[in-house]
Amino acid sequence: MNASNTKPIPQMVKFFFGKIIPFGMVLVGALALYVGISNVLMARASTTWPSVAGKISKSDVRIHVGSSGDQVGSSSATYHADIEYDYVVDGKKFKGSRITLGDFGTADRADADSICNKYPEGIRVTVYYKPNDYQEALLEPGLRTSTWVPVYFGIPFLLIGLALLVFIPKTNKSTA
Repeated sequence: MNASNTKPIPQMVKFFFGKIIPFGMVLVGALALYVGISNVLMARASTTWPSVAGKISKSDVRIHVGSSGDQVGSSSATYHADIEYDYVVDGKKFKGSRITLGDFGTADRADADSICNKYPEGIRVTVYYKPNDYQEALLEPGLRTSTWVPVYFGIPFLLIGLALLVFIPKTNKSTA
């Protein structure tokens, strides 16, 4: 095709694809990396947190159905182990719900059921709490594969966004 037959790209389209989308991707990637790295560092630190005895007060599977699905069992259903536990630190009562750092829902109900079976209502558990924030607690300290998910999500977004910021302006100049 001859260059004289091509229509010029409108400025708004250039701005949107050359600035808004790349900056958005960089922002999402940087935010995901920040959250992910914070979670990874806290998960590593949680292995040294003090612990107290606690008791499971709730053990249920919570189902979240996305807007694209209207029935349980559809591909948009997500299952979460809804676990709550009570514990006391320095004479003060607390309620926790975090099992690990990096808890995410699952598309497989059996995964959520297995967590609920591991922590049935009424059993005694060991609760690990953050030394300077007793309300920050969990049942399983340490790193899990799921703790890394925001990092794995953020890296490609950040890199693609940065690449777009670098290469799209060069492409626009060479076609001008």
